[in-house]
Amino acid sequence: MKQARFIVPLNGRNIGAEPEYLWLNDKIEVIVWKDPELHVVSSICPHMGAQLCLNHNQEILHCPWHGLQFDTTRFKSDHHQFKSLSTFEAALVDGELHVF
Repeated sequence: MKQARFIVPLNGRNIGAEPEYLWLNDKIEVIVWKDPELHVVSSICPHMGAQLCLNHNQEILHCPWHGLQFDTTRFKSDHHQFKSLSTFEAALVDGELHVF
């Protein structure tokens, strides 16, 4: 098994369809959800740093400041300047989120 770069205790939180905002360290905030695949994606808009929101049908991550949108299948935007979000390979292990 790979060595995790970050291990985040979930403290009883159940990662499911509702998004959870977690810190991998003091500098990397991510949004995590399952549908049923586990997704761990940067929650920060690359334009001006706003916290991204996941829409109710989990198809779009969007910026509340300027409306920039990223689809949740490719984590890419159609905007030419801001093409994609950082994604992380991860696994749920014994009540912890392991990010590789």
